[in-house]
Amino acid sequence: MKILFAQNAQGIGGSENYLLRLLPALQERGHEVAFAGVHNTKAPGSIAEVDRWMQGFRDQQIPVFFRTTRSYLDPTVPWWLWKQFRRGAAQQKPFDLLHTHLIYADFWAACIRAFVGKRCPVVSTVHGYEERILERYVLEPEQVPRNLYWQVFNATRRFLPLTYSCSAGLRDFYARAGIRGAHTWPVVEHGFDFPGVRPPYDPNCRLGNPQIAVIGRLIKRKGVPMALEAIEKLLPHFPGIQLVVVGSGPELEALRMHAADLGLSNHVHFQGFDPNPIRWMLASDLVLVPSYAEGLPLVIFEAFFAQKPVVAFDTIGCRDLIQNGETGILAPSFERQALVNAIRSLLADKSKSIPIVQSAHHRLFEYYTLKRMVDQTASIYRQLLPESNPSGSMTTLTKNP
Repeated sequence: MKILFAQNAQGIGGSENYLLRLLPALQERGHEVAFAGVHNTKAPGSIAEVDRWMQGFRDQQIPVFFRTTRSYLDPTVPWWLWKQFRRGAAQQKPFDLLHTHLIYADFWAACIRAFVGKRCPVVSTVHGYEERILERYVLEPEQVPRNLYWQVFNATRRFLPLTYSCSAGLRDFYARAGIRGAHTWPVVEHGFDFPGVRPPYDPNCRLGNPQIAVIGRLIKRKGVPMALEAIEKLLPHFPGIQLVVVGSGPELEALRMHAADLGLSNHVHFQGFDPNPIRWMLASDLVLVPSYAEGLPLVIFEAFFAQKPVVAFDTIGCRDLIQNGETGILAPSFERQALVNAIRSLLADKSKSIPIVQSAHHRLFEYYTLKRMVDQTASIYRQLLPESNPSGSMTTLTKNP
């Protein structure tokens, strides 16, 4: 198969890392893949991260088509994407399928489909929802406002023949929010090809005892202020406690100020973006994920690999990965004291973490494999392109109505 992937490019997060794994894996199986990225020069984001993301594809010999715009609603963008689709990676034959990620790419694909119809088969992957809405309504999706985001996303489902979600929790959020056909979406959870041996421990990453790591982009949805408030409450019990925050983003200065206001300047370390965050996990006693909601958080997979216990809120994405008490600890959604109690329990008796990390590590290598993810993704492609499946067999999946 010949597959063109498309997504807007503003930084590096979950969907970006997902594509850096999926495309090379498909290429190794003999499929021809390429990536089309569009960067909005007027929107918030990091051009340095965008460049690093594009280079990540090129380093793996993935052809990249890239352009900038001043608006993702620029009518020339769908036309540009259609031209790339028709030309093919080697400018010989058109691609067989367009695989879109995030709402803007879905919108571009819907515009293309409105004009060319079945000549452009499209698969869409759902990784999240509008940040501020997901944060506010994660516990009550039925109350999601039918704003422009909702209207555009819902309308595009009429033109996109097949959508799948990266987690059951996220699919259910869309269904309860009233999005067309969401209850029928298949789910393909992330998969990885972690090495069998963990990287070595780096003593330079150990800044205190005990140490807690928070990894991720510094945006409101990640809930980092709740991590800071948890450290404040834990400090009387663990005077040497240190919180290491690894990531970059627009909330950095506000978080620095919040830490100072709580009197935590000597107990919180903002390390910025690190392409190898696992080294901070290996040096920590616990990985904290205080997010309001996630698609399917990479940080939890990395913690499973690092064999560090995870404490998170019982919310979308986190609950899809963590079996409470078995592969991690889930605190009731956004109850700060419950979060503190869970952390304190594990830090006070580290032997409690042993069966948890062992079970999580086993689950990672037993189910969350790159092979399983690629198998399921290829099966979805065959749903739209049955002629590409020589055996004629495929997994039954449901298309959008």
